[in-house]
Amino acid sequence: MALPTYTMSCFLLPKTVCRKIAAIMSDFWWKNKEESRGMHCKSWDQLTKPKELDGVGFKDIEAFNLGLLGKQLWRLVTKKTSLLAQIYKSRYYSKSDPLNAELGSNPSYAWKSIHAAQKLIKQGARVIIGNGINTNIWLDQWIKFKPGRKV
Repeated sequence: MALPTYTMSCFLLPKTVCRKIAAIMSDFWWKNKEESRGMHCKSWDQLTKPKELDGVGFKDIEAFNLGLLGKQLWRLVTKKTSLLAQIYKSRYYSKSDPLNAELGSNPSYAWKSIHAAQKLIKQGARVIIGNGINTNIWLDQWIKFKPGRKV
């Protein structure tokens, strides 16, 4: 299945586009002719479940899009010296970090897209104290598996 992976890793696709892609994928699998309605033997939710959970393993387009954008956000967190990270830092989070950045006024569509994955990454990210210089005791999550739990 050929998905627009590069575009999805840079921009948040509108929900209507995600639904349209899912509909095209579904039609490909269940219709035998272009003009026929086709018979859906399994629901789309069942098709997108992993094989281990008795699904077919198709990608949920919206979740896949957010996952790819989360990967871009994580690059901004871990590769602070990259050109893109420096540009975004000066424009959107000069006094913060990518995980705690506000959307800001008049953001680019690329930043809005990456920012959309912020909540997803925060759910899985944990603080490693190290020397404590970059640790924010008020905003960083400290307790594993307790989302939203802050000091």
